[in-house]
Amino acid sequence: MIQTEKIINAWLSKKSPRSVGINEISEFDITVATSIGNVRNENQDRAIVVRFTPAENSNGSFLFAAVCDGLGGMTDGGKCAEIALSSIIPHLISNKVGLLSRSSSAIKHANSKIFEKYHGNGGTTLTAIFIDSSGASLGANVGDSRLYTISKSDVFKQISVDDNIAEQIKEIKGESASIDNSYLRGSQLTQFIGIGEDLETRIIPVTDSSSDLSLLLTSDGIHTLDQKLMSEIVTNAPSSIETVKRLLHVSLWAGGKDNASAIYIPPVPLSKWKKDNPDNLDMLEIWDGYGKTEVLLPAVNESNISKKRSWSKGYKPKPKSKSKKKKKNKLSDTDTTKKSIKEIKNQLKLDDIVKDSD
Repeated sequence: MIQTEKIINAWLSKKSPRSVGINEISEFDITVATSIGNVRNENQDRAIVVRFTPAENSNGSFLFAAVCDGLGGMTDGGKCAEIALSSIIPHLISNKVGLLSRSSSAIKHANSKIFEKYHGNGGTTLTAIFIDSSGASLGANVGDSRLYTISKSDVFKQISVDDNIAEQIKEIKGESASIDNSYLRGSQLTQFIGIGEDLETRIIPVTDSSSDLSLLLTSDGIHTLDQKLMSEIVTNAPSSIETVKRLLHVSLWAGGKDNASAIYIPPVPLSKWKKDNPDNLDMLEIWDGYGKTEVLLPAVNESNISKKRSWSKGYKPKPKSKSKKKKKNKLSDTDTTKKSIKEIKNQLKLDDIVKDSD
């Protein structure tokens, strides 16, 4: 999975234009968008939607959406956001045991990867939604990026809790507690991805994907807008794309002092997002505000290694060399299978089977 991680990281680190990026995934009505704003020189937000479809329609498919806001006051905020997402995705692919375990361990893995590199001096927020092949879904939050729900009756509600000093005081003293900003910055984060072993991810229960709830993920460049104004925008927009388009443009009209990103997810039936994949290569699709990439991954396991295995266009295993034949000790069937897996893993070059689309 190391090579997969590198491919994802390379795509996420591509230079983005200064213009607003809005990408409607018409296949399942999800829209992902981002803006550098009017003031910043760099967009350190990363907002993506991911669909993973295993080979031969086997178990393990998932839909994943996330907003990461790299911490600008620390080292390499944008890179930390890229590391977080490129670490989480391969971990979700390889760990197929239970949605809660799958998502929690992926976030812990991302936290460890960033901490190993920056030792607490670099990090990112994370707000994410995980939906598995059964339709079960849950949210997760670290930092002050947010997750909202929108009901069919137009009730707009924040269901995440900001990891900052203001919210921590409220948890201790009650909702009515006030903060004296003359000596304390209430918006200062109390935790983030990359903080180290003290991380406590907030897992957010979300009803299954067949419910009538829509979901909105935002970075703080969006939700610094007045909450009543946000509610009016979201509940009156006629579609997914109009919702995020209006939020981003209003944030720019209000000054655009920070990077702003949003993902809008309407109720998504399984029949809409699950994809048929009879091939023997896993398929990974990633969308951001500016485009999409597809990565074909070799599903290396005993069940799909055979003499009849087909390979994607432009790639095939290296032929066996015709060197001098030497007598070898007989190997058991198990040893032969293990050897075949090792050879295939060594020979696969995933960069040759990455397809980018603008």
